[in-house]
Amino acid sequence: MAIILQNSYNGARWAVWKVDESLEYLIALSLDAERLKSSLENITSDKRKLEFAVTRLTLEYLMGKYARVEYLPSGKPFLSDSSYHISLTHTNGFVAAMIHPEKEVGIDLEHISPRVMKIQQRFLSPDEITALIPEHEMMQTLILWSAKESVFKALGEEGVDFREQLVSRPFEFQGNGVLSLQELRTPQQHLFSIPYFTNEDFVLTLTVKE
Repeated sequence: MAIILQNSYNGARWAVWKVDESLEYLIALSLDAERLKSSLENITSDKRKLEFAVTRLTLEYLMGKYARVEYLPSGKPFLSDSSYHISLTHTNGFVAAMIHPEKEVGIDLEHISPRVMKIQQRFLSPDEITALIPEHEMMQTLILWSAKESVFKALGEEGVDFREQLVSRPFEFQGNGVLSLQELRTPQQHLFSIPYFTNEDFVLTLTVKE
């Protein structure tokens, strides 16, 4: 088992799995190998099969039971037995999952790449860009992109404008830290606290909707 990072946050549990096993080995790890194997039959891409299997195994690890996942028309995943609220993410050989028994959650992984700078103005307001520290601008931009993805998943709303409706507060970049982000889409205008984690491979953000 290749769980490389795990923790709990505000009643939620989450874990990150590095994908470096064979598909056969992964299937054998499942609490219901036959059901997992059957679920893989309609997936043609080998890469997608690995991601699918590891996603289910990460949920199994967190919940202690087989995870039957379904999807809303919006693409939001949910458990068929409604035992937990869940969020899933993957990037370049890593998969992460997050669960909470009562509250909506969001988790997001992003591969570290300067390509995010090409779309910076699409999801950050002028004030957010001005607040970035020049020497850390790329990493802060990537963290904010990931943070807004996590909040978007926790909200479960379609058509969210990341630039206008998800507004971050200035934060000092550290390897690991916490930032705040307010959504302006709903009447409640929830304020989200978002822990973030970074290493040489990825940025990870997560949140729980209060």
